[in-house]
Amino acid sequence: MREFVLELEVDYYRPAKDERFEGYKLIWYKVILRAVYDYVLYKESKSPSLRRLAEGSYRWLYESDEKFRKKIVKGREVSLDETPFNSFSNICELLSLDTDGIRKMASLLTRKDIRKIEFFQRSKYKSRKVESVEEMS
Repeated sequence: MREFVLELEVDYYRPAKDERFEGYKLIWYKVILRAVYDYVLYKESKSPSLRRLAEGSYRWLYESDEKFRKKIVKGREVSLDETPFNSFSNICELLSLDTDGIRKMASLLTRKDIRKIEFFQRSKYKSRKVESVEEMS
């Protein structure tokens, strides 16, 4: 008589983790979202401090942050990349995101869109009370 042995991996039934949303990468996703939110929400604000926040977000999202410096090394001119590590383009490259796509999306969003997104993000984490039939009567 033959015996059949069925081997299952321990992690077979667990959903695979998405590495894009773990650790430091998740933080950088949140930074990009916050910049988009700040730009859209405060670009027309009457408060000077909020407008400055929107202007900073705009500069970070839209203005070129790539910086190159030319230097002579052993008689040859070499171009050195001095782009800050936390620049928008570097973060998008790290996360494999389309910079132009994010910029386009940010320019199309309205304050109402941002409020909806924030509402759904907050409601996802709220604890929900389940009322029993007896409590309702």
